[in-house]
Amino acid sequence: MNFLVSFCEMFADSPCPDRRIANTEVIEDPHDLRWEGEILVYAAWAERWTVDRCGTLVSYRVEYVFDASTGGTTFGMGVE
Repeated sequence: MNFLVSFCEMFADSPCPDRRIANTEVIEDPHDLRWEGEILVYAAWAERWTVDRCGTLVSYRVEYVFDASTGGTTFGMGVE
């Protein structure tokens, strides 16, 4: 998590040297679920990560897609 926030935050125009994740929350429950028998093979969901930039809170939307056929979970992240 910290790596992802650090990557996105390096493009921020804030001089804050001490950024941290203040909160995370699921904003879209897992959906588009696909099963093969009892094994989950596909799901998508979204979370909101709130980053504290030296007292200023910035929210990011993080979207996940789990797809067993590609070997894992991909994600996208952007400022809300």
